[in-house]
Amino acid sequence: MKTFKLFSLAITLILIFLSGCATVNKNSEKEAADINSQYKAGNIQGALQTLDTTFDKDSYLVAKDKVRKDTIYFLEKGTFLSNSGPTKLNESTQNFLVARNVIKDWENRTALSFGMDLSQLKAAVSEQGEMSQIYVPRDYEKSMVGFELITNHALAKRYELALPEAKNTTELDAFLNRARKIEFEVANAKARDEMATNKNEVRVDTTRVDQIAGYPVDTFNTKEVLALKNSYQNAGTYYLAGFIGEAMSSTDPSFAATSYQMAFNINPNNFFKQALANVAKKVKPSAKQSDTLVIVDTGFLSDIYSFKVTIPFATRSGVKAVTWVVPAIRNNQVYFDPQRIDVSNTSLTLTNVANVEAMSRRELKDRMPGYIAAAITSSIIQIIAQEVAAQAIDRGTKDKNGNQSLLGSLLKLGSSIAVNTLAAGDVDTRMWKALPSSVYMARGMLQQGDNTLTIQTPAGPKQVKVNLSMPYEVVKLRVFNSGVVVSNYPKPLTENEYGVFGPATVLK
Repeated sequence: MKTFKLFSLAITLILIFLSGCATVNKNSEKEAADINSQYKAGNIQGALQTLDTTFDKDSYLVAKDKVRKDTIYFLEKGTFLSNSGPTKLNESTQNFLVARNVIKDWENRTALSFGMDLSQLKAAVSEQGEMSQIYVPRDYEKSMVGFELITNHALAKRYELALPEAKNTTELDAFLNRARKIEFEVANAKARDEMATNKNEVRVDTTRVDQIAGYPVDTFNTKEVLALKNSYQNAGTYYLAGFIGEAMSSTDPSFAATSYQMAFNINPNNFFKQALANVAKKVKPSAKQSDTLVIVDTGFLSDIYSFKVTIPFATRSGVKAVTWVVPAIRNNQVYFDPQRIDVSNTSLTLTNVANVEAMSRRELKDRMPGYIAAAITSSIIQIIAQEVAAQAIDRGTKDKNGNQSLLGSLLKLGSSIAVNTLAAGDVDTRMWKALPSSVYMARGMLQQGDNTLTIQTPAGPKQVKVNLSMPYEVVKLRVFNSGVVVSNYPKPLTENEYGVFGPATVLK
């Protein structure tokens, strides 16, 4: 009985120290992978059905007395529906608007921290907890939510909705830059506080990701990742915003040129340079032509997973082993480079305007110092828990001469294992899996009326029919492993057809 009580005390102390460290990862990896596999194969309806079944079963969250699904549901469903034909475009947009509202809520909360000092920031972060159950899209995903909304509005030929969305999305960059600086500052301050509290009783030698044994640091060091200044500036979004600006030039004459210039600054290439030149020359489509922007989504992103490693820490009572859990990229990207689109006798060159895979890796690279700072804090908590548990065991298992019994040694080993096991949960691996690994664009003056577009896919060349009727047109193609689907609508969708005229609502 005494042995049981001692072990129970040790475990209770461990739980006290580690309470609040559990992570939230609502949709299981297997279910997410099943959904994504169907989508990659082009089985959009199957992916939709599995998504609804999965989230109806176990992914509801309670927020403000209302049952609410995780943001991932709306991101994935919005993507699937956008590739499901004209009758589903309104539902797609409504789902993206729900995700956009989550981002807006995050912005509003984060903006409050901009005027706080460091002590206030640390207190605010502690109150919020390490992770919210409601998934806030990663930085590159925030940019892509805006991109998808602008695209949907343009496909619906509702440019008056696309223009303000384009302006809102392109203004997000400065906010994200400031928010991430604050996050990094707070994480490092918490780690410094823990070290100061422990008065050098714990020596930390691992402070960089490249010092973590076995960590796949090469996923961050590709030329594509290193070429990016950050994870959220999306040249494709700026170009699309510029195109919308041209279509609405009477509303804001300078917006198109400003947006194209930003796209060129992020990714200098001839495609963006030509758009700037055309705006300067005030090139316009003729009466029977449509200035057509073709957006092509190809490939699929690598997965994020929890990388776990045991790291030794030197303490005054000897070396202690602790468990670190940090996110990593699995490096299973699907990539496809279609090169061009053929329309009648015209060949339009495709330009990679957004390397989403590189953006996702850059996001993890830029936030890794914060993850490591959090891991250091967790390590110190683990070590304290081990020490407190060991002291409790010593008091009950040492003899009068101070010798440790075999039972005491076993209990110490058991408590150490328990600490590492409890601390070695998973980081948040939720992600918007349906995003393409690359976004391409092509642009040309095409004849209005019916046109046939031909594009290469992993399953060979495929043809799609489009109808062009307006001076400025957006056509979207999604390349799958089995072929391609097209999003193109011959006439503007009315308010009743499109349903976007007020706050987003959660669809049943």
